[in-house]
Amino acid sequence: MSRTTLDWLLHWAEQTPDRVFLQQPIGDQVQTWSWAESRNAVLRMATALTRYPRGSRIGITGRNTAHWLLADLAIAAAGHISIGFYAKQTTGLVRYIAEHAGLAAVFVGPMAEPHHVLDGFGAHIERIRLPYPEVAPEAQDWDTLLAAHAPITPTSPDPDAVWTLVYTSGTTGDPKGVM
Repeated sequence: MSRTTLDWLLHWAEQTPDRVFLQQPIGDQVQTWSWAESRNAVLRMATALTRYPRGSRIGITGRNTAHWLLADLAIAAAGHISIGFYAKQTTGLVRYIAEHAGLAAVFVGPMAEPHHVLDGFGAHIERIRLPYPEVAPEAQDWDTLLAAHAPITPTSPDPDAVWTLVYTSGTTGDPKGVM
């Protein structure tokens, strides 16, 4: 039987709930998440994401962080498709990819020059702020959404279904989405 990344999260949260799964430096502190805490966050955020039609495209942008992985798993748990945006992409490339993919929302994490990326997302694309001090508070807040939603009942995604779209760099033309 094939297992997805979400299946493994659920498995390890059951087998070793208190074991540390993720660590993330935030300022001069290090935040940790156990397998069970990670499952709880993923399934709560998945519930928040069910307001979008199943199969919606949800973006993630910013530096690599623990929340990037948690957001990616929540997108899958809600039955959506994730699209990663590089933190240094140009406004034009972001705009093209967001429009081509039909992006419904985007998780915004920390990045050096956010305006290059964020200016590419149209006003109709909902922003969800990952909880880092350097991320502008103009979007919905990750922690607020977690607190407002109960965990979704997890179902195992089809391992053959599209989970994520990765767009090429666009150096020889418009970026292409790869499944």
